[in-house]
Amino acid sequence: KSYGRIPDGTGDFKTLDTPTPGAANVDNTAPQTCGNSALDTGEVCDGALLDGGTCVGEGFAGGTLTCNATCTGYVLTACTAWEDAILINEVGSKGDDIVELYNSGDASFVLTGWSLVDSTYPTDIDHIYTFTAADEIGPGGYFVMIKDSHHTFGLGGDDAVILRNANDDIVDQADWPDGGAVISYCRIPNVTGSFK
Repeated sequence: KSYGRIPDGTGDFKTLDTPTPGAANVDNTAPQTCGNSALDTGEVCDGALLDGGTCVGEGFAGGTLTCNATCTGYVLTACTAWEDAILINEVGSKGDDIVELYNSGDASFVLTGWSLVDSTYPTDIDHIYTFTAADEIGPGGYFVMIKDSHHTFGLGGDDAVILRNANDDIVDQADWPDGGAVISYCRIPNVTGSFK
């Protein structure tokens, strides 16, 4: 060990764990005491103390953030992915050909890079709407897409719409029988139920 001044050059002498000859003296690092519900040196979190961390802050839609067993990071397994939070809630195949999306997350989500297609895509390559940075859904909010304002393709009597993420993975879809969406084809109970 070493016996040096802390703060370096001005403080009182004390026994130091790390000798630093030819360099500034370094104070001893407090031992990490994970599990004492206090943020000690080197800890990101400790038990229920998350230092302001949230699933949303880690890039997720919501959920419950917890601390790992060594207090060096977060456990994200109970966080909700955006792909599980954004869903198709209602469609209508007459008039405005609306498609309603819903955000069950705890934060706003910008859909940049996501896309919406109908059942004829990719045969009809123009039957796709690619979302931009202007397409945002607030937490617990709805985003209503209207033909010729958002998408340019019509929805047929026996059709489907498919929501895809930026990796082109299917996030959600609504596939209705002939005439099933002439008025409305929606989830009942709202947001959580099956389409009818």
